[in-house]
Amino acid sequence: MDLTHTGPVVILFGGVHGVGKSTLLSGAEYPGDDVAFFDPGPLFIEHLYRRRDKSSSEIERMVSDELIALGRGHPLVVSNWHWAVWTRNGYVPQLAAEEFLRFLTRSRPCCLYLVEVTAPAELVLARRLRDAPIRKRKLDLACVREEAAMSDAFRYRCFTAAAEVCPAQFVDIINVELAEGRRKTRTLFNAAYEIGRHHRQ
Repeated sequence: MDLTHTGPVVILFGGVHGVGKSTLLSGAEYPGDDVAFFDPGPLFIEHLYRRRDKSSSEIERMVSDELIALGRGHPLVVSNWHWAVWTRNGYVPQLAAEEFLRFLTRSRPCCLYLVEVTAPAELVLARRLRDAPIRKRKLDLACVREEAAMSDAFRYRCFTAAAEVCPAQFVDIINVELAEGRRKTRTLFNAAYEIGRHHRQ
């Protein structure tokens, strides 16, 4: 923790589609009422696909603005995240490099956790097949592995950029057994919350 950074602890809770991020987050026991949670996904769905009234870069600005605003009043900010997002032009990061750096330099987190929730590709595919009636995802093992590889690559790029701005570290959560995944998530949130609270005192 670097006391020259005045912002909150930020957890970007990432992983491929179907790995179980939302399940872990929905069942999370947050350590305090002042923990902020943000999911950028609905903004992209609403404005990029439903209304079609904003560009990707405009939505990314909305996302970074929201993260910056949340950081002003909370010791811990948790965001559901996708390190790699599929587009017609291939995979791209959730936030473009310049927008990611804008978020970091303006929110000045005292610590940034770049989380990757993982599970074997075969298990991720099985979860996608189970959810196929309600969620549109690629149902191919090679695609799962490709997304996982791109997720790793983009997370590393984000870490490299973040390390120049604020204290940052990788956290991997293996989500094979739900109870164990939730235990590891709870442990991370509790530790991060204590850091954030201590930093703000």
